[in-house]
Amino acid sequence: SWLRLVDRSTQRGFYVFNTHWDHRNQNSREHAALLLAAKIGARRSPDEPVVLLGDFNAVETNPGVAYLAGKRVKLAGRDEVWTSRLVDVFQTLHGNEKARTTLHFWSGSRAGSRKVDHILVSEGAMSLDAAILDRDGMMVSDHFPVTARVLFP
Repeated sequence: SWLRLVDRSTQRGFYVFNTHWDHRNQNSREHAALLLAAKIGARRSPDEPVVLLGDFNAVETNPGVAYLAGKRVKLAGRDEVWTSRLVDVFQTLHGNEKARTTLHFWSGSRAGSRKVDHILVSEGAMSLDAAILDRDGMMVSDHFPVTARVLFP
Protein backbone atom coordinates (compact mmCIF):
# COMPACT_ATOMS: atom_id res chain seq x y z
CA SER A 1 0.00 0.00 0.00
CA TRP A 2 1.13 3.55 -0.50
CA LEU A 3 0.01 7.13 -0.02
CA ARG A 4 1.22 10.65 -0.64
CA LEU A 5 1.13 13.02 2.33
CA VAL A 6 1.38 16.80 2.18
CA ASP A 7 2.57 18.98 5.05
CA ARG A 8 -0.12 21.66 5.42
CA SER A 9 2.30 24.32 6.65
CA THR A 10 4.91 23.93 3.89
CA GLN A 11 2.83 22.28 1.13
CA ARG A 12 5.70 19.82 0.65
CA GLY A 13 4.75 16.24 -0.07
CA PHE A 14 6.30 12.85 0.49
CA TYR A 15 5.32 9.26 -0.20
CA VAL A 16 4.94 6.38 2.23
CA PHE A 17 5.02 2.82 0.91
CA ASN A 18 4.20 -0.08 3.22
CA THR A 19 4.89 -3.71 2.39
CA HIS A 20 4.67 -7.22 3.82
CA TRP A 21 6.73 -9.80 1.94
CA ASP A 22 6.23 -13.54 1.76
CA HIS A 23 7.95 -15.37 4.62
CA ARG A 24 8.68 -18.55 2.68
CA ASN A 25 9.31 -17.80 -0.98
CA GLN A 26 12.50 -15.97 -2.02
CA ASN A 27 11.32 -15.65 -5.62
CA SER A 28 8.25 -13.78 -4.36
CA ARG A 29 10.42 -11.43 -2.26
CA GLU A 30 12.64 -10.68 -5.26
CA HIS A 31 9.66 -9.86 -7.45
CA ALA A 32 8.20 -7.73 -4.64
CA ALA A 33 11.42 -5.68 -4.61
CA LEU A 34 11.21 -5.15 -8.37
CA LEU A 35 7.53 -4.20 -8.15
CA LEU A 36 8.18 -1.73 -5.33
CA ALA A 37 11.05 -0.12 -7.22
CA ALA A 38 8.81 0.25 -10.28
CA LYS A 39 5.96 1.77 -8.23
CA ILE A 40 8.32 4.15 -6.44
CA GLY A 41 9.87 5.15 -9.77
CA ALA A 42 6.45 5.80 -11.31
CA ARG A 43 5.11 8.12 -8.60
CA ARG A 44 3.48 11.31 -9.85
CA SER A 45 5.87 13.62 -8.03
CA PRO A 46 9.25 11.94 -8.53
CA ASP A 47 11.19 14.71 -6.77
CA GLU A 48 9.39 14.12 -3.48
CA PRO A 49 11.03 11.85 -0.91
CA VAL A 50 9.98 8.31 -0.08
CA VAL A 51 9.61 6.27 3.08
CA LEU A 52 9.39 2.51 2.54
CA LEU A 53 8.59 0.43 5.58
CA GLY A 54 7.26 -2.93 6.55
CA ASP A 55 7.84 -6.57 7.30
CA PHE A 56 10.16 -7.69 4.52
CA ASN A 57 10.67 -11.16 6.03
CA ALA A 58 14.25 -10.72 4.83
CA VAL A 59 17.44 -9.40 6.42
CA GLU A 60 19.55 -6.56 4.99
CA THR A 61 21.76 -8.93 3.00
CA ASN A 62 18.80 -10.57 1.25
CA PRO A 63 18.93 -9.73 -2.48
CA GLY A 64 15.48 -8.09 -2.41
CA VAL A 65 16.38 -5.74 0.44
CA ALA A 66 19.91 -5.18 -0.88
CA TYR A 67 18.46 -4.23 -4.29
CA LEU A 68 16.30 -1.51 -2.72
CA ALA A 69 19.46 -0.23 -1.00
CA GLY A 70 21.12 0.19 -4.40
CA LYS A 71 23.43 -2.84 -4.26
CA ARG A 72 24.10 -4.93 -7.36
CA VAL A 73 22.38 -8.28 -6.85
CA LYS A 74 20.98 -11.21 -8.76
CA LEU A 75 17.19 -10.82 -8.77
CA ALA A 76 14.77 -13.09 -10.58
CA GLY A 77 17.74 -14.63 -12.40
CA ARG A 78 19.20 -11.33 -13.66
CA ASP A 79 21.93 -8.98 -12.46
CA GLU A 80 20.13 -5.89 -11.20
CA VAL A 81 21.01 -2.57 -9.62
CA TRP A 82 18.48 0.12 -8.68
CA THR A 83 19.90 3.60 -9.05
CA SER A 84 17.19 5.25 -6.91
CA ARG A 85 18.51 3.56 -3.79
CA LEU A 86 16.93 3.94 -0.39
CA VAL A 87 18.76 4.17 2.93
CA ASP A 88 18.07 2.00 5.99
CA VAL A 89 17.63 4.43 8.90
CA PHE A 90 18.51 1.87 11.60
CA GLN A 91 21.65 0.79 9.73
CA THR A 92 22.70 4.44 9.30
CA LEU A 93 22.50 5.15 13.02
CA HIS A 94 23.27 1.74 14.52
CA GLY A 95 25.41 -0.01 11.92
CA ASN A 96 27.57 -1.72 14.53
CA GLU A 97 24.65 -2.93 16.65
CA LYS A 98 24.88 -6.71 16.97
CA ALA A 99 21.53 -7.24 18.78
CA ARG A 100 19.30 -6.24 15.86
CA THR A 101 16.65 -8.95 15.75
CA THR A 102 13.10 -7.82 15.07
CA LEU A 103 11.66 -11.28 14.37
CA HIS A 104 11.98 -12.87 17.81
CA PHE A 105 9.44 -15.74 17.50
CA TRP A 106 7.90 -14.75 20.87
CA SER A 107 11.23 -15.06 22.70
CA GLY A 108 11.40 -11.36 23.54
CA SER A 109 15.13 -11.29 22.74
CA ARG A 110 16.88 -8.91 20.34
CA ALA A 111 20.01 -11.09 20.27
CA GLY A 112 21.12 -11.98 16.77
CA SER A 113 20.66 -10.49 13.34
CA ARG A 114 17.10 -11.35 12.25
CA LYS A 115 16.20 -7.72 11.42
CA VAL A 116 13.43 -8.32 8.90
CA ASP A 117 11.42 -5.17 9.63
CA HIS A 118 12.86 -2.13 7.90
CA ILE A 119 12.38 1.60 7.44
CA LEU A 120 14.09 2.83 4.29
CA VAL A 121 14.14 6.46 3.15
CA SER A 122 15.25 8.51 0.17
CA GLU A 123 18.89 9.49 0.00
CA GLY A 124 19.48 12.92 1.47
CA ALA A 125 17.13 12.41 4.42
CA MET A 126 18.67 13.17 7.79
CA SER A 127 18.31 10.18 10.12
CA LEU A 128 17.49 11.59 13.57
CA ASP A 129 16.50 8.45 15.46
CA ALA A 130 15.79 4.77 14.87
CA ALA A 131 14.91 2.04 17.31
CA ILE A 132 13.73 -1.51 17.74
CA LEU A 133 11.19 -1.31 20.57
CA ASP A 134 11.60 -4.17 23.02
CA ARG A 135 10.74 -2.56 26.33
CA ASP A 136 8.22 -3.25 29.05
CA GLY A 137 8.04 -6.97 28.28
CA MET A 138 4.91 -6.42 26.19
CA MET A 139 4.84 -8.59 23.10
CA VAL A 140 1.91 -8.01 20.79
CA SER A 141 3.54 -9.86 17.92
CA ASP A 142 6.41 -12.19 17.11
CA HIS A 143 8.12 -9.05 15.71
CA PHE A 144 9.38 -6.06 17.66
CA PRO A 145 8.09 -2.72 16.36
CA VAL A 146 10.61 -0.48 14.58
CA THR A 147 10.55 3.31 14.60
CA ALA A 148 12.43 6.11 12.94
CA ARG A 149 12.51 9.89 12.87
CA VAL A 150 13.84 11.50 9.70
CA LEU A 151 14.09 15.01 8.39
CA PHE A 152 13.82 15.60 4.67
CA PRO A 153 15.81 18.54 3.28
